[in-house]
Amino acid sequence: MNSALQALLPLGPSLQSGVIIWHRHWVVLLQYLIAPVVALIAWLALLILIPRFDVLSPTATLLTLAGLFVAVLFFFYWQYENWRNDIYILEPSRIIDVQRLPFGLYEDRREATLGVIQNVNASSPNIVARILGYGNVLIETAGASGNFMFDHVPNPDQVQRIVFEYRERFQWQQREREWSNTLNIVEMYYRTNNGGNGSQP
Repeated sequence: MNSALQALLPLGPSLQSGVIIWHRHWVVLLQYLIAPVVALIAWLALLILIPRFDVLSPTATLLTLAGLFVAVLFFFYWQYENWRNDIYILEPSRIIDVQRLPFGLYEDRREATLGVIQNVNASSPNIVARILGYGNVLIETAGASGNFMFDHVPNPDQVQRIVFEYRERFQWQQREREWSNTLNIVEMYYRTNNGGNGSQP
């Protein structure tokens, strides 16, 4: 899938510069689109019934049907954007959960460093989820942000494994930095002491 199509319909995770972004499974998108599809069917019924029963003038009929069709299209777009705007982000040093409404009307953003992750559990809620390959990933943390739930993500077992790998890499890098800082302190200590001893007569 090319980048333009992936951006328009992100059915799988995207990876760029070590940052992974997951969207909810396409099943959730289908659930979101049920109501707009029902609205479209109702509009088609009105398209047939209003002219047949001649309840409105031709101009009023045209304006009414056009207005309702625009409303239905807007409903489709709203539901699609509402699905696409909810994302789960894994960076080399932190996890981020972003829930947004279309047009920037609302945004809830939570994040935590990978160092506070205590456990990661993957599960599929039912047999349909297992067949279609989606589920939930619960990330338990010791941070103030609390636990994170990656809800209805594709291939939850893979998401679990990747989060664990990122956490292990982050912890290893932290230990490496701590060891490097310790060596620098020891080196500075010996330099200071050797310099002081060397200056004595």
